[in-house]
Amino acid sequence: PFFLRNARAALDVAADIDIKDATTGTSTRPGALLQLIDCRSIKVVTSEEGDDPLGGAFDLFWAIHLNLLINAGPTTAELNSIKAQARGVFHKIYDSKKGVPSSFTALCVRKRTRSK
Repeated sequence: PFFLRNARAALDVAADIDIKDATTGTSTRPGALLQLIDCRSIKVVTSEEGDDPLGGAFDLFWAIHLNLLINAGPTTAELNSIKAQARGVFHKIYDSKKGVPSSFTALCVRKRTRSK
């Protein structure tokens, strides 16, 4: 599967990254000690019971994107307007009865005590 190839590629890259110890000046490759045990793509639906089934999903969306907007320097009124518009679009895109489908990749890795 695609997600498994990406996880293995990421661990391969991590194995080649030198990390320099600021105290001793020596370099190590701690990523080389990571061994992939399992990798899964997990599909979930975010929703909640009550008057606003998409409320929790929108709150997560807003928390992820809020700092980007704040860095643009809007006034409080502008930020509130953006939030209201985003919530409206969010509710138009997603079906409140089905929730918001999403997926993530979960990795289980083990750290070997020494490299091969």
